[in-house]
Amino acid sequence: MTLFQRIGGWWRNLPRWLKLTGMIFIGVLILARLALPTVLKTYVNHRLSLQKNYGGKVGNITVHLWRGAYRIHDIHIYKLSGKIHEPFFEAAYIDLSIQWLRLFTGGRADPGPETVRRGGRMGRPAVQPFPLRLQPFGNQRR
Repeated sequence: MTLFQRIGGWWRNLPRWLKLTGMIFIGVLILARLALPTVLKTYVNHRLSLQKNYGGKVGNITVHLWRGAYRIHDIHIYKLSGKIHEPFFEAAYIDLSIQWLRLFTGGRADPGPETVRRGGRMGRPAVQPFPLRLQPFGNQRR
């Protein structure tokens, strides 16, 4: 008896309602996976729009569930107040991954920086630092 024959016999013996429930559940999981990048992009752009002094937007978000990674494309973060008209941070992409095993077995309840793997990659990053206004040492206000 082959593996497919065993699975076919097992499937035929299940009640009809259980087969239907299982197929609906699998369909919902597939639809959720297909909608995940769009939902994440909308959420991230919404959170960036709520910032007071900064704004920004991201392009697409690519999700790789099996390796615990995601890639954020076309990141633009800019300062809303002040005289800086250039973007604060831009990158073609940021590639991040999460250590699922540490997160579920030995990690803390809130994932800290050690849960994100080191060595994430960025494509063409550009950072605009803030201009510093330094006063000479003798002219400080007291």
